[in-house]
Order: sequence, then C-alpha cells, then structure tokens
Amino acid sequence: MYKPFPKAVLTVGFAQNTTEHTRHPYRVIEQCALPIIHPDWSADEELLLIEASESAGLGNWADVAEQVTSRSKEELEKHYLDCYLNSPEYPLPVTSHARGDHG
Repeated sequence: MYKPFPKAVLTVGFAQNTTEHTRHPYRVIEQCALPIIHPDWSADEELLLIEASESAGLGNWADVAEQVTSRSKEELEKHYLDCYLNSPEYPLPVTSHARGDHG
C-alpha cells in the first residue's frame, strides 16, 4: 500500500539534496521572509504584528513591541496605521507597497 511521506520529511530531504541535483545558481528563500504588505516588512513580522495587536490590544504599542522584537513601538504603530487602518481598501490592508507601487 502506498503511504506518502509527511510534508516535513519531504521538505528536509529536498533541502539536503538540492545542491546535488542542480547545475544552475539558486538561493533558498524562507517562505515567510518575503513581503506581503510592505517591501520592508516580512510576512513573519506582519503576522506577529496582527497576533500581538490581538493579544495585547490595539494601541498598546509597548506591549505589542515586546512580542514583535524586530521593530520599535513607533514603527509598529506607524505601519499598522498606514497599512491597515488608513488603507484605501479598508478593511483590507494596503497591498500596492508589496508590488512595488509607491504612488
């Protein structure tokens, strides 16, 4: 009977064998390191900001900054206001920044 490997095993196996099977330059990119809202913010940071805002309470930027240690409370507040609350597509966040549209 066919039993597929768990995804984690396949991922680890692929990462270990990548250099053996390629004859062209490549680079490994962490999935959550890419921007999804703003080019200077990773997907991980966006998710941490949303989760921390939910648990600490929106506007408690000092408490949010304790959970999102890669950014200051001022950066967190500005980013949330600019990209989420003041988005022209509200309640959706601004996505034009991630595409490179800065107009």
